[in-house]
Amino acid sequence: MFLQLNSDLPQFCERLNAASGFEALNLLSTLALAAPSVIGWRLLRGIPTRDLSHLLLVLLAAMLPLSQVVVHGFRPSWTSLADQIPQGLFALTVFVIVFWRKLGLSAPMAALNILGFCFLALMVRRIMPLTPLGDLGTMAPAVLLLVITGGILMGQGRDEERQRSYAVAVQGATAAEKQRCGRLIMVAGLVLAVSLLVRMLDLPLCKAVPVGLHWLWQIGAAVVGTLLVVAVMGEKAPARV
Repeated sequence: MFLQLNSDLPQFCERLNAASGFEALNLLSTLALAAPSVIGWRLLRGIPTRDLSHLLLVLLAAMLPLSQVVVHGFRPSWTSLADQIPQGLFALTVFVIVFWRKLGLSAPMAALNILGFCFLALMVRRIMPLTPLGDLGTMAPAVLLLVITGGILMGQGRDEERQRSYAVAVQGATAAEKQRCGRLIMVAGLVLAVSLLVRMLDLPLCKAVPVGLHWLWQIGAAVVGTLLVVAVMGEKAPARV
């Protein structure tokens, strides 16, 4: 059934009030997740030469709203996989590009950093309790990764600029590109932190706000995804040699 609850998913306020039709608003809010793919496609069309990593990112971004329509509209037995796998692949692709193409890390070092983050995120998920606050805690590593990565990129860009390294660096992007990308990634981390706070407040405020706040979380996630796509694709990265 369209509104059948699935025990594998977190309980949100609009699901508890499903009889009032509030989940329909949540389903509509998932359409905001189309923004990263639409903007990414427009940016991709503006790049003279096709970049396969950018094309992959746009395709994965297009999966985000589709997966959430499945999650909130149909709730199959594999709902939790549909909810998490597209988000995970999108985030993984973003950071592969950022570490490799923007920070200038070698492919093995970029992979090692990403594997380390994935291990940390899994450990946090195992430790945190199944509560709204615990759910917030499981996303804390993602917020930290965004903020720290953005700060490192901005710092590298400023250092290279002070050294008059306006041309393409030995590895990675130009100084100006690193600062632009770093700012967007850091803002994405801050938006994600606020969105997670809204998500945590959904159940505690359920009686006062029966429609829930999960739809705001969906919109916040769309903003984060859009910022990351623009950070990666807004200015074409130099080809690696």
